[in-house]
Amino acid sequence: MKSKISTLAALLSIFIIQPGFSQWSTASISQARFAFTAASEGGKVFFAGGANNNLVSTTRVDIYDVAMNQWSTKERSFAGAKPAAIGANGKIYIAGGFDLLSGNETDVVDVYNVTTGQWETPMHLSMARGALSAEYVGNKLIFAGGETIGPNFTNEQAVSVVDIYDLVTGVWDTHTLSFPRSWMASTTNGSKAFFAGGFKNITTFSNNVDIYDAVTGTWSVSSLSAARSQLSATSNGNKVLFAGGWNATNSAFSVVDILNVDSMTWTSATLSSPRMGLPAQTICGKSYFLGGGTIDLATTNINSSSKKVDVYDGDSGTWITDNLTTSRCEMASAYSGNKLFVAGGYDPISGMRSSVEIYTCISTGLQSIEENSKVQIFPNPSQSEITLQFPENIELPNTFEAKIFDMTGRICFQSPLLNASSVLEIGQLPCGTYLLGISTEKSRFFGKFVVFK
Repeated sequence: MKSKISTLAALLSIFIIQPGFSQWSTASISQARFAFTAASEGGKVFFAGGANNNLVSTTRVDIYDVAMNQWSTKERSFAGAKPAAIGANGKIYIAGGFDLLSGNETDVVDVYNVTTGQWETPMHLSMARGALSAEYVGNKLIFAGGETIGPNFTNEQAVSVVDIYDLVTGVWDTHTLSFPRSWMASTTNGSKAFFAGGFKNITTFSNNVDIYDAVTGTWSVSSLSAARSQLSATSNGNKVLFAGGWNATNSAFSVVDILNVDSMTWTSATLSSPRMGLPAQTICGKSYFLGGGTIDLATTNINSSSKKVDVYDGDSGTWITDNLTTSRCEMASAYSGNKLFVAGGYDPISGMRSSVEIYTCISTGLQSIEENSKVQIFPNPSQSEITLQFPENIELPNTFEAKIFDMTGRICFQSPLLNASSVLEIGQLPCGTYLLGISTEKSRFFGKFVVFK
């Protein structure tokens, strides 16, 4: 379903996701590298694949346990750069990738069970490729586009194939993108997944945005303001933001195309400096566009990197800037709870990075909610359902609606309630932390709960 809250002001923003203060800290992954991927699931963050200064690819997966503040490592089945990773239902799926020197690609999807800490039987894409995009929406895992490269990038061939895996039935299906391309940006908003930009080769770039609707199972196409690759995408409330990138005539873009998913209309903004190869994440109601760099158009080599962070406030629609401690481009980024992770990457002067910068957004709003506006939720954490208990002596209507938001402010679920002690089925939600909001004509109620499977 579409998110109905561009600011959350109608329900939650004043009390729950307004940040009190935030801070940066640092850590390190076990190998310096770039062109790798990151994903989170079940309170753990995974950094997988990539290549070092000599373009030698790795099987390494660095795993950070947020609650325990502990690092560990695993090895995936293929040593490759530019795999795609996504977390869903207590598992991490690491798909594809290519060896930058030999040009070998893989079709393997390595499956890691977060609960057991073990690899499961791998799955396979319909064709081997790297530089693909992965998203989880509805009950579907979507692995879109990508390319094959040949030894030392001598035969780059972008593909249009989309592999779709149904987590409920265990069945694969395929689709075709509107244009073959790799190095796209992707994100989700409500029931929709967005796959934007990318290039067919270094002279042919795309401005297409392929949109998958998990409710209807249909695809549609929209357009960015300019064709470009290696841009970033993130979702904030009812908006999807596509920032930066480069194409054959521009070493980097500063444009941010903003799609309102309710009206399907576009507006735009501008980054503080033109950049490509920058990741983006949204936590605590704010979207962060992190680092990035520029390209030498003659050689397509990265010739500069940045420590700039552009921050978009979804509530006010305003922008501010921050800085990483080190400049980097083509790094990996993910978030878990209220922590955002920026790992590795490349700087043309210093080479590959192994450092991890961790941004912690500390929300103080829950402490400021008056007791008569809190709804009790139990069990918490829960696997399949939660019971809601409202304060005593509160007059409630016969029916009202509950909405569940993830930590980016997206509506994940909404359901009518019939009385003051109601049960909500939440088994369809992936592991994570969620915000519950209930609004009637006279009262508003708030709560926070965790899904753990």
